[in-house]
Amino acid sequence: MRKRFVRFNFKRMTNRGFVGHALAIQTALSNDMFSTVQPSPAEVRPLILEMQSLLTQTDLGYTMLRGKRDQVRATITDMLYRQSMSVNLLANGDMNVLCQCGFDISKEPERMPEPTKGFIPKLLRQADEVVWLTCDGIEYQNFYEVEVAGPDGFIKSYISKKKKMMLEDLPVDVVLNAHVRGVNSRGNGPWTGSINFIVYGNIQDKIHPKKISE
Repeated sequence: MRKRFVRFNFKRMTNRGFVGHALAIQTALSNDMFSTVQPSPAEVRPLILEMQSLLTQTDLGYTMLRGKRDQVRATITDMLYRQSMSVNLLANGDMNVLCQCGFDISKEPERMPEPTKGFIPKLLRQADEVVWLTCDGIEYQNFYEVEVAGPDGFIKSYISKKKKMMLEDLPVDVVLNAHVRGVNSRGNGPWTGSINFIVYGNIQDKIHPKKISE
């Protein structure tokens, strides 16, 4: 059964229309139903208000602020996109949830197959307390979901529109494992196999940090 999903269509909006719609979405997402949506409205709203202020100033003739205004809009757009992915993941096609999220909803179910299973993720590189993974072979995805597990029942999920993913705020100096799946309006694809790795607390102290065996 095909599912409905959140649409992401802000490109043609005027700056004023964009600010108004973005604020309305943050109000809708403040509902406890959306408490797991990331980034949170508390993170996004200050940037929207900053853009609103910049709009007022550029309208008054402070043209040198247009570049900053456009940069802030680009940042908000990326955050809204991540929120829309998070809403789609949470709703899983449930119209009772989608209709309350503040985003526009698709008029018709999306016509695409379920996401395919990808290959085992690969460790690209790492810095202090951060690692980058990539995953090939997943097709028909709207976005990627990464699940990281570790000792003492630790589990954390990330979503990304790109297959190269930065993972942060993870336990350090312990063995973790991660797998990836694609998600679209049809649902969740199968998980890949897992990769094991360690996030080093201070990579400068590690001459050659190594990915441990998969």
